[in-house]
Order: sequence, then C-alpha cells, then structure tokens
Amino acid sequence: MSIKNRFSENQIIQKSTYLLQENALVVHKWLLLTIVIFSIVFSFISVLLSDYTQAWISILNVPGASIAYLLLRMKRLYLSKLFNAIQITINLTAISLLTGINSLAFMYFFPVIISILLAFDGKEKKTASVLTILILLTLVGLTAVAEPIGQNHWNPEHLFLDRLSNIIGVALGCIVIMFFLIRTMNNIQSHLIENSNILIKNNTQLLAANYTRDQLMSVIAHDLRAPMSGAIMTVEACLKEDTSAMSKKEMLRTLQVKASQVLIMIDQLLDWSRSQTGDLECSIVPISIEHFEKYITDWTELLGETKSIQFTSEFDYSPGETVSCDKNMIETALRNLISNAVKFSNNGKEIHIRSYISNNRRIFEIEDFGVGMSYSKLQKLKDGISVTTNGTNNEKGNGFGLLLVEEFLRRHHSHLEIRSELGKGSSFSFNL
Repeated sequence: MSIKNRFSENQIIQKSTYLLQENALVVHKWLLLTIVIFSIVFSFISVLLSDYTQAWISILNVPGASIAYLLLRMKRLYLSKLFNAIQITINLTAISLLTGINSLAFMYFFPVIISILLAFDGKEKKTASVLTILILLTLVGLTAVAEPIGQNHWNPEHLFLDRLSNIIGVALGCIVIMFFLIRTMNNIQSHLIENSNILIKNNTQLLAANYTRDQLMSVIAHDLRAPMSGAIMTVEACLKEDTSAMSKKEMLRTLQVKASQVLIMIDQLLDWSRSQTGDLECSIVPISIEHFEKYITDWTELLGETKSIQFTSEFDYSPGETVSCDKNMIETALRNLISNAVKFSNNGKEIHIRSYISNNRRIFEIEDFGVGMSYSKLQKLKDGISVTTNGTNNEKGNGFGLLLVEEFLRRHHSHLEIRSELGKGSSFSFNL
C-alpha cells in the first residue's frame, strides 16, 4: 500500500473517531438555543396567566444557558454540558414544586433525560448515567409533594391551563429532540458512507496494485528474461575473435530486434502499471496532426528494419490542424498498434497507416496484411480479454498492448475498432 493510501486511511480513522463528538457539539449548541427560546416563550405564557413567579423561574434558564455557552466558547464542552444539565434540573424542580405534581410539569424531565443521553456520549456515558439517576430520584421526591406551593395553582381553571401548556410544551420539546436526533443520525450516516466509499476505493487501488505487481513479476520472469538472455549471448558471440564481420552484422541486427522488443515491453509495462494504480493523468491539449505524422515516420523507420517491412503513410489534414488529446497516451496507442502490426506480419510485407476525417472525427487506422485472427480470438479481444500470441518471428508478447490501448482510448471517450480475417491481415482504428 502506498504512503498516500495509508495517510488517507489514517485520516478516515481519525475522522470517524471524532465524528460523534463533533455531532454532540452541534447538538449541544442547538439545545442551548432551544432552551433559551423555550424559556422565553414559557415565561411569556406564564405572564399571560398572571403566574409571575413561574415566569421569573423560567426566565432564569436564559442566563444559565448563556453561562453554558460561554463555557463552550472557552472550549470547556464537558463543563458546559454538565452546568446546563444541572441548571435545567434545578429550574424544573423549582417549577414542579411551585405548580404541584398534578400540573404535569415533571414531564419536562423526560425530554431532559433524552437530551442528556444524547449530549453525554462516548467516554461521558458515566456522567449521563449519574445525572439520569439523580433526575429519577428527584422525580420520586416530587411525588411526595402533591400540593403546589403557588396558591394560584390551586384554582382548577389555572390547573387545567397548566396541564394543557405543559403537555403541549413537552410534546414540542420531544419533537425538537427527535428532529435533532434524526438530523444527527443522518449526518453520521452520510459521513460513515463517505468514509466507507473512500476505504472501498483505497482497497480497490490496493487490489489493482497487487494484481499489477503479480503481472509485472510474471512478465519480468518470463517475457523480459528471454530476450535479455538472447541479447547477452549475441554480445558474447560478437566479442569472439573468430567471428566474421558478416556474422557480427547479422548478430547485431538480431540484437537490434531484441532490444526493440525489450523497449516496447518496458514501455507497455510502465504505462500499464501507472494506468492500473491511478498514477497516470490524462492531460487533454491541442496537438497538431503533423506531430503524429512525424512521430509515426520516426517510429516506423526503426521498426521497419527488423523485418524489412514497407510502410505507407497517408495523412489527410490541413496545415496547422490539431486534435485535442493526451499526446503521450495517443503516441503510446499508435506505437503499440504499429508494433502489433509488425509482430504479426511476415518479412517484406506492407503496413498501411492512415489518418483522415470522418463524421467530424479524426480517424487513425493501422492496417497490416499479416496472419490475421480467427473469429474466436477476435471476439476475445473485443470483449476485453487479454490474448498472448507469439509473432511471425516468434516474438514474445505480454498481453498488455491492446488492453493498454483500450484503456487510453477510454479516457478519450473513444474505443478500438478491430477488423480481421485469418490469413489476410487485420485493421485497427480509433477516432478522436
């Protein structure tokens, strides 16, 4: 696994570790705001009911929530939550004693318990348990005080209004808490899904890297070792004093062929490895058609000598005409297709290379008159299945060439068109 992947996964783990704490912070801020708004509204209603003592007790939640918010701004989250829970508990206890058990004011303790369980999470669960137990003991103690302290709460009509307002208040409080809970859970779920997708992506890249490594080791062990061994033997033979000049020339020509094969294989391996591990970037810029014509001419001069292949190049374009593409990728695609045509052509054969406009698209076509392909092999290539076959001079292949071409063309929103007939040759083309 690369350092980049390890760093990314460490970030994911760290982000997941603090995810609940971050959401607890957000929930705590919203709860403080809710307490302030709720206390102001409750105090206003109490004033309308001429219950001024209850109004004063309720409004005390506002400075209490403000102190909790100041503690939060001082990065004392735990103290902020603890102070807020205690001041609300004291405030509700006072209101319950004032209005009596029959007013149902004690019901506000239940959304408070839920809020405490939400706010104190992770390592703070013990605090939540202690506070919950204290609130439950307070509720038990309140049941022993059945009569209200406030004289106006003895009035049946006032008691009815108390019950109605308290039931509505508790219901609204529970709805607000459920809203925060659902919002928090959705936020956590979206973050976890995002982290999971990153891990899946990293795992896919790791599997691709392992697969590429195995493929590279296989090719290095078999396909590259053979031509390199042959090249060493050729050099050793050339160094012998009894080797004639004619033989040396032939052996050097053979060495040139083997070196070209090794160069092509190395380029394919490097490009394939980078494409599979995601390290190969596609940079689309305007490139002149003249550039590709010159590139193909230079490349075919080198390959043509290996089998005495005759190349014909027909490029139809206007002066200064360009095509938008990644220069290195298209050069690699053309190089692989031409090398493939040479590989399956007999000595002295022709290969035609064309480029022209069709349906407002720039076409590149490489046609050979070599051994061609059977229908089954052609279908495998069209289905993206790697097919490895030795060339007409027993040239080795690694199976990466056409797969690499398809990968590069896919990044250009194009694909490889293949036509072939066994014994008559093949044609490979793509458009940009």
